[in-house]
Amino acid sequence: MNTPSNRTFLPFSLHLVDLRISIQGVAIVAASDISIPTKAKTVLLGNSGSGKSTLLKALLGLLAAGTVVEGHVIDRITQRHYSGVELKNGKLPAIIRCGYLPQSGSLLPHHTTAGGFLKDLMRHTHTTVMNDWLEFFGLERNEYFDSKLPTQFSGGERRRFALAVVLSSNPELIFLDEPTSGLDDERVEELLLRLTQLEHTMIFATHDYVFASRLADQVIFLENGKVAEQARSDEFFRRPRSEGAKRYCDAWRRLLREHGEK
Repeated sequence: MNTPSNRTFLPFSLHLVDLRISIQGVAIVAASDISIPTKAKTVLLGNSGSGKSTLLKALLGLLAAGTVVEGHVIDRITQRHYSGVELKNGKLPAIIRCGYLPQSGSLLPHHTTAGGFLKDLMRHTHTTVMNDWLEFFGLERNEYFDSKLPTQFSGGERRRFALAVVLSSNPELIFLDEPTSGLDDERVEELLLRLTQLEHTMIFATHDYVFASRLADQVIFLENGKVAEQARSDEFFRRPRSEGAKRYCDAWRRLLREHGEK
């Protein structure tokens, strides 16, 4: 299994120092020192419940009201720091211009056609830019496409449609939460093909060892709400250092051997 990890990292976009996320005084995620490199794909990896999505949503400012964020999240543009900030209305001030694909993988309202949704979106996004991103993700804009409701798209189509919408806003940083959730192997392969071609700085949360090993440049491994390890992907998948990461990788390797994968 090849890992795309031969790139030279550029200066980081974000730097997290002594980050602690807590609710009612109970820490749910802790990260002592993390860098997110520019134009690299960083995976937040770990088993379910390890804190991946919580950390991702903390960076986006999407945690519930009453959540306390301590430590520093440094913006590469303004060098802005956040320390001991209690979130108001569930939002932390935006760090940099971000795009976000939620775990549901869909941005389409249930009773709105694709064409109706895009018509509203075009008030803020140039038509050519939107159509170019749709084409990049293998979606052709025509009368049939515009008339379809969300339920008439496959899971893979909904995810690619959402990514086209996210990228049309020209984000500096893309966040993906469990991007392979609910997709079969063929749709995962299809999504992977497109994501590997993007040059955006990307942070994605997943528990999928294979997907992470094929897409990520850098791994941040979480266990029980703590960052247990940060490493380049080739180093991590060849020789993880922390005990939790070793157990995780060994379990996946056994599973892959049982299913005949290398």
